[in-house]
Amino acid sequence: MKLFFYPHACSIATHIVLKETGLNFETEFVDLSTKVTGSGLDYLKINPKGAVPALGLENGTILTEGTTILTYLADLVPEKNLIPKTGTYERYEMMSLLSFISMDIHKNFSAFFYPEQIDKWIEIAKQKLSRSFDFVESKLNRNPYLFGDEISIADFYFYVMLYWCDYFKIDLEKWPKIIELKDKLNDRSSVKDVLAFDSSIVL
Repeated sequence: MKLFFYPHACSIATHIVLKETGLNFETEFVDLSTKVTGSGLDYLKINPKGAVPALGLENGTILTEGTTILTYLADLVPEKNLIPKTGTYERYEMMSLLSFISMDIHKNFSAFFYPEQIDKWIEIAKQKLSRSFDFVESKLNRNPYLFGDEISIADFYFYVMLYWCDYFKIDLEKWPKIIELKDKLNDRSSVKDVLAFDSSIVL
């Protein structure tokens, strides 16, 4: 498999989960401004959407969209219990949680990444993120991880947003359980390895 990535982007989650699975994979940098990969390929021919992550599979097909890729990888290693089994009610709860992280948290970081800083947009985004973090905090008051007693792909996906909170100086002091989760994830070798890898790339 090959992960097409951009450092410090949401592809971090896929990279971490690849490390967690123990599966063999390669990485290829994507310049998101030119849509050219590290080996000189036209990324738009690989993923016409132009976004990362994308995962090249051994049969030559390309899988896109972060939550879909995370689900695929978790299903490859069922013994890791990174996602509930297909056909169970818990599986649909997990899909609901992933959708929430994607649409209510991930999407609202768009305001911070936009080339022109629009203060009103950023303020609205912060308000929406605060409400979403309140919900996450309530889940973590009952369980050590987002989906219960065991770590899952939801935690690794959410971690990306917590990483961005540091970058954009969003204070998490209001949510101590979220800080605890962030600290636990920061201690994992997979997370340390991926952050070190991304930081070693000169843009």
